[in-house]
Amino acid sequence: MENKLVSISTDAISNIEILHQATKGIHHLHEKRIIHRDLKPQNILLVRLNALEIRVKIADFGISRAIPDERTSVTLTTTGMAAIGWRSPEILNFESGTPTAIKRLSTATDIFSLGCIFYYILTNGMHPFGQNPVDQEFNIKNYCNISTDHLPPLLIGNKWLIDNMIVRDPKARPNVKTIISHYIFWKSDKTLEFMAHISDVLFDYKQDEKIIQLGNDIESYYDVVAPNCHPRFGNPDGWLQMTCPIVRQYLCENRERTYHGRTLYQLIRTIRNLKGHHGSLAAKWLQVQYTLGSLPCGFVNYWMSRFPFLLPTLWHLCQSLLQASNDAYDVKRFYTCE
Repeated sequence: MENKLVSISTDAISNIEILHQATKGIHHLHEKRIIHRDLKPQNILLVRLNALEIRVKIADFGISRAIPDERTSVTLTTTGMAAIGWRSPEILNFESGTPTAIKRLSTATDIFSLGCIFYYILTNGMHPFGQNPVDQEFNIKNYCNISTDHLPPLLIGNKWLIDNMIVRDPKARPNVKTIISHYIFWKSDKTLEFMAHISDVLFDYKQDEKIIQLGNDIESYYDVVAPNCHPRFGNPDGWLQMTCPIVRQYLCENRERTYHGRTLYQLIRTIRNLKGHHGSLAAKWLQVQYTLGSLPCGFVNYWMSRFPFLLPTLWHLCQSLLQASNDAYDVKRFYTCE
């Protein structure tokens, strides 16, 4: 075992993959009705299995608790102290004797710790509740001085997930199955598949009352997706101004189909259509293909770096389509574990 627990460069495994494997491990624990209770970065281990494969392992089950079959939580006790800075508000408030403290503990306490770990790993060492351990405990207990604004540009769209994972009310946190199916873990090809599918749903079912409402909901997020770009601010090009000049020129002058920046629907449709035409652009527009990058990774990075909240907005709003009987809009596959 000693020859495996050596220093492993994180260049050998992406931060997202570390979080994905760790989340799968927590999912397994929760399926077995076990609350870890002491999740922290030091308990997320990287183990090299061979020259090419690195496995993420969750360690230290010293204060874990099993949930009885007929229950969804366990009674909180002061037995066993989890690491400072990673304990949930419900644990800290119980330990300090807060009169309104929750007296039972569920798997949601692991989700809180995991959310802090997500932020820590994605920001290369920052904590959403401050950088000093003493401050972290105070801020978590009193739920103040929270910041999740330092994510890298390409990951800023995941802020909503982390914010939900570390919300004060444990009942409001997502369960681990929801987190595993989250778009944060999607490959670029699945992101494009989702964008194209939602574009087609909006187009093919445009007379459907539910889709009309979805379209209106999406447009209400215009200022979130493309800040200060809406034509009402005096910007006739709308979101188009956030694209490169050559791409903007193509979108405005293309004889086969022109686009405008007045609606997010047009942005979604643009991404869907350019993906389809990526390899067949006329010679005069080859610079557009080069600028957009190769499919799927470069292409996705181009659009998500300019509109980091487009995917989060669509993914959250389109959950309403899951309520349709028989998955009429074929979206369930984007919200379930693979």
